[in-house]
Amino acid sequence: MSINRKLITNTMSFELEDLKDASIEKICAYLGYEREHRTRNLAVFVAATKSWFRRFEKLGTSIPPFKTGKMVEAWTCARNFLSTDNQGEKYWPIDRGSDLSWPRDKKMLVRPLFQMLSSWLI
Repeated sequence: MSINRKLITNTMSFELEDLKDASIEKICAYLGYEREHRTRNLAVFVAATKSWFRRFEKLGTSIPPFKTGKMVEAWTCARNFLSTDNQGEKYWPIDRGSDLSWPRDKKMLVRPLFQMLSSWLI
């Protein structure tokens, strides 16, 4: 499965609606973690994000269910995933020749991570 990142990123008006009903696999593909990717491990990436989100809540920041509309905590969690322990650099390094890299594509990385978290809270 391949996502046309140019279609989404060229508009820069990319809204959550673009991935609202997307599966975790489709969101991961947008982020460069496709099941068939030869150098990026989808299972490791999904496990790392799930672990981070659980850890975030255990540290005392409760994330409300997605449908409540109060999502400040979820945005914070997604942003912190990228900036803590060099995870942004680890999963989206500049030198890999990827479409997305940290920190250059911060906005394009935070939103799909937020959407992944949101899908786990439904």
